[in-house]
Amino acid sequence: MFSLSDMESIKQTFFQEADELAESMEFSLLTLSNDPADSEAINAVFRAAHTIKGSAGLIAFERVVAFTHLLESMLVYVRDNQWKINSETIALLLSCKDHMLRLIDVEAHPDTGLTAEETRHGVQLSGQLQEIIAQVNSAKGSVVSLLEEKSSTSIVDNNCWHISLRFSCTTFADGFDPLSFMSYLNSLGELHQVIVVASDIPAGDTFEPEVCYLGFEVALRSNVEKTVIEDAFIFLRDNANVTILPPRSQLDAYVALIEKLPNDNRLRLGEMLVSVGAITRKELNEVLNLQNFNILVRESINQPNERAPLGELLVASNLVQKEIVESALNRQQNIRKKDASSIRVDAEKLDVLINLVGELVIASAGASLAASIRNDESLRETVATVSRLVEQVRDSSLNLRMVAIGTTLNRFQRLVHDIGNELNKNIELVITGGDTELDKSMVEKLSDPLVHLIRNAIDHGIESSDVRIQNNKPPQARVEINAFHESNNVVIEVIDDGAGMNREKILAKAKERNLIKTDQPLSDSEIWTLIFEPGFSTADAITNISGRGVGMDVVRRNIDALHGNISIQSTPGKGSRISIRLPLTLAIIDGFLVSSGSSQFVVPLGSVIECIEGSRHQGCMNLRDSALPLIDLQDFFGESRQTQGRRNIVVVQAGSSRAGLIVDQLHGEIQAVIKPLSTLFAHVQGVSGSTIQGNGEVALILDINGLIKHAEQLQRSQHQSRQPHSIC
Repeated sequence: MFSLSDMESIKQTFFQEADELAESMEFSLLTLSNDPADSEAINAVFRAAHTIKGSAGLIAFERVVAFTHLLESMLVYVRDNQWKINSETIALLLSCKDHMLRLIDVEAHPDTGLTAEETRHGVQLSGQLQEIIAQVNSAKGSVVSLLEEKSSTSIVDNNCWHISLRFSCTTFADGFDPLSFMSYLNSLGELHQVIVVASDIPAGDTFEPEVCYLGFEVALRSNVEKTVIEDAFIFLRDNANVTILPPRSQLDAYVALIEKLPNDNRLRLGEMLVSVGAITRKELNEVLNLQNFNILVRESINQPNERAPLGELLVASNLVQKEIVESALNRQQNIRKKDASSIRVDAEKLDVLINLVGELVIASAGASLAASIRNDESLRETVATVSRLVEQVRDSSLNLRMVAIGTTLNRFQRLVHDIGNELNKNIELVITGGDTELDKSMVEKLSDPLVHLIRNAIDHGIESSDVRIQNNKPPQARVEINAFHESNNVVIEVIDDGAGMNREKILAKAKERNLIKTDQPLSDSEIWTLIFEPGFSTADAITNISGRGVGMDVVRRNIDALHGNISIQSTPGKGSRISIRLPLTLAIIDGFLVSSGSSQFVVPLGSVIECIEGSRHQGCMNLRDSALPLIDLQDFFGESRQTQGRRNIVVVQAGSSRAGLIVDQLHGEIQAVIKPLSTLFAHVQGVSGSTIQGNGEVALILDINGLIKHAEQLQRSQHQSRQPHSIC
């Protein structure tokens, strides 16, 4: 018996795995929408539903089992090509997957329940599934006999054991009576059906009365184990060919037992099936002998020594159902994957580890500072070794929180599919760079901005197929999501080949809302950024997709909260490219320490291009024939002037924009543990956080995106009154 804590642990594991299986199921269904003949995708959908049903049955989630059983029954017909896969079938199966997840969510949160609308929707889906099942069964015509069922699918779809008996010609001569075995089988349960196979009986003079020509197909309703049935024929090992197929109703029980096998990667397929009772030891040995015999035959005729898969031989020999073998193979693969690649770790434990590593970085910096003050060479060498190890621990700890972004990006296949159908637009979503890694906490917060960007691209950017054809474009539109690393950042691009942004329409709407002056000159990049203003929308009407002016504002706020920046490129008639740049992590960064006035600041190292020495400038300067906007940190933060003469300029970059930060001193690289600002300082511009140095002093971490925007605005306002200085 399971304790309450054990059962709760089993449920949590089920919820996690069900979510992963449902995600896999959705991906496979969307694959089928593009290629209905993809048999592997069909099998993946069936396996996902079957596994969820079996696992839900183990923990008595009856509503999940009942609905998923209907879904699985319908999927059997899809898999066996008895029901056509088309857009309506895909839409139905996607809705069923959503409802299945909702039922599981209700089990995960018992204090909630289905709404009346969700209940009606579930009943409607169940009715559609039952109607399909009824149509297929009606098309089959009359009930198929037990023998015909065996010959076509090798599965008896009832609660009976299927026993196939073929007696040898010497059975009578050896003193055996076939009917006595029938009587014994009847004592083990109930002989539900017995079909005599007399096709081998010869005609005329060739008939010999002492030769047994009979065979039997038997349906036995019994609760005994397979080995008990096999033992009934223990004396007929050399006088009969006996195959025993378990009841269809026991498939889920076998699958459940397979899922409960220990996580031992040494488990072989045959041993797994024997241990759960799906096949007997005798049957396994016979098939292994057959497998070895095939190898010997191939060697004798100089053919490649290829071993026939054991699972295929077991199914071909009618010893076990295909679903049970597939379940065992999946279990075997999952054990090996978990053994080789990953283990589940609670996210809270990782957060605790990262916090401790952060404190270790601060302590290491303090030790390094103390060693420098004492000027003890041996102590400094020791501290340097410790600092190097701390850096390695830091990098390894941060990598634990890094996850591939592909899982999040693949979810948008469904979004594009549904919105495309709603707007009657034919759209292909192409995802590249799915293996790009990003901090898990950032991946979770990135989903909403990407949803808004994709919806916006489809609704505003992508034209209808007719319009695209008129413009000499392919009728199928293309939306791309690219992810890649660039320096210490992750870049995510959303690209569409639609109509691009309407410059005049955006300007007109901005003037209407008094966001810009009537005669104010703006570059294309400045015009595109207007769409991020709160409430800004160029939609002519409000729809389910867009028109309320809240989507892009949410995008910018979420990206700013992640210390990232967003830029837009758009070409009329060609499409748009929206690029999001994010730091790899929000926990610990490599920084460059500078001071201005009495304060110290940390510039994220990935943003630093170069450092130059120069006299005091105002507004902007000419750096290698390019105008570089400048911002004096003393003036920006209201610091009192403490130095005169030449100062330093740190050239920083965010996306395609650059600026120069005027500072007093450069102190070099530093590992900065990011500490968030309290709500009291949340309004402070140009600062994204703080860090504690080794000497206990606090340094502010600069928000490079905000500072560059400020510098560009300052440059525009002073452009008419000042000329840029030059520096070599």
